Amino acid sequence: MSKRGENIYKRKDGRWEGRYVKCRTLHGKIQYGYIYGKSYSETKAKLKENASTPIRASSSQATQSALYDEVLKAWLLSSKNRVKESTFSRYNHLVARHIQPLLGSYPISEISTVLLEECIDYLLQNGRLDGNGGLSPKSVSDIIVVMKSSIRYALGNGYLVSCSPTGLSSDSQAPQSGNQPVEHTIVPDGLAADIPAMCEAYEHQIEDWGGVDIQLLGLGHDGHIGFNEPCDHFPVMTHEVKLTEMTREANKRFFDSLEDVPTSAITMGIGTVMSARKILMIVTGADKAEILHQVFFGSVKPEVPGSILQFHPDVTVICDEAAARFGEA
Repeated sequence: MSKRGENIYKRKDGRWEGRYVKCRTLHGKIQYGYIYGKSYSETKAKLKENASTPIRASSSQATQSALYDEVLKAWLLSSKNRVKESTFSRYNHLVARHIQPLLGSYPISEISTVLLEECIDYLLQNGRLDGNGGLSPKSVSDIIVVMKSSIRYALGNGYLVSCSPTGLSSDSQAPQSGNQPVEHTIVPDGLAADIPAMCEAYEHQIEDWGGVDIQLLGLGHDGHIGFNEPCDHFPVMTHEVKLTEMTREANKRFFDSLEDVPTSAITMGIGTVMSARKILMIVTGADKAEILHQVFFGSVKPEVPGSILQFHPDVTVICDEAAARFGEA
């Protein structure tokens, strides 16, 4: 059990939260950091580990001569005990592969919004490490999240920063076929420190915007919709899911290699999908013909997640002849 003054509390989601003094501002005000654990003892141990790190004053010690590379390393260190191991691994990968090589040698005081946006454009056009074009918009979005978080860390720790994180936008995430303003879109934050809380907030935001009018879906080779993989139940709400090797292989084309493909993802739950007023599914290719037939003409079961769509009152499927070859009249 936690003791008075320890700053360790049990959260509503069952995890334990610990608070520690991260730094002091220029005016001496304390800024707190947070870590999470599955048990009281684990959280206490993490707090003890943090206590062994001297509290740095965000003052003249942090000068404009500090390189962005130093800031990134400090930010990664501060994140290690606050996020899941898989999330931290993703942070490390994005920093080492894409951010440090392009921006690490710049003084943090020279990192401007214009420079970051130029970097984003480059990654979209030429960011793949194998030289075959740009990174996917999703990968670049994750990189932007890391950039924003590390710059906020710099601002909160007294570094001289000329770039406001709010000024960094994903608008430049290039060729887009639609004209929907970016401020009219909401996407789950896969790098959030508290994934369950982020998922809950995402559901609330959908409700606040009046629900989903049209849900656009694809179909996985194993019948998954969104990233709701085959399992023993139909997940209801937005959640984190472990990806199957089949799904990771299918998405390999968006990354440099299979080892770079995330092992987990954030997805709308089946319940969230089914609450949409209308659903539009697009399926192409002969390799999807059999599973498309199972989804709409087989049994409804969680082992074939898309089969739940048989219960939705308004579903439209657009497919080519190859995908429809097992279709019934």
